[in-house]
Formats: sequence, structure tokens, C-alpha cells
Amino acid sequence: MKRAKTQSETEMRKRLAKTLRGTRTKKDWTQQELAERSAMPRSYIADLENARRNPSLRTLLRLANAMKLSLEDLFTEEAD
Repeated sequence: MKRAKTQSETEMRKRLAKTLRGTRTKKDWTQQELAERSAMPRSYIADLENARRNPSLRTLLRLANAMKLSLEDLFTEEAD
């Protein structure tokens, strides 16, 4: 069985940040719109998009649901 590549927490936060910002801008949403759709403060969205926060599973689910993505999609750089 092939072993998965080890990834750092920082790498994963950066990947999430890139996907969040990219998907949000493709949807033509402001940070405030995403914040309202996910019931989170806009400043927290900004922190996530700048890889400054380590979100909980609950937060990831709220973001994925608001953006109509799977959890897996949150960590891919090509999310639509």
C-alpha cells in the first residue's frame, strides 16, 4: 500500500486560504457576503483567507455548505 504524502498544518491552511478566496471571487461574493452565508464574522473570513487561523471541523462544514462545496473541495485549488 502506498503511503500518503505528509503535509504540514501551514501548507493545509495556505491551500484552504487559496481555495476560499478563489471560490469566493469566482462567485463574485465579498468577504461580507461569505460571512453572512456562513454565519461567521467577516474578520474571521479575512483571517482564513490569509492563512492566519486554524478552523475547526464545524467551521469547515459551514464554509463548505455556504459555498456548495464538499469538504474535500475546500482543500483543492481548483474548486468552483
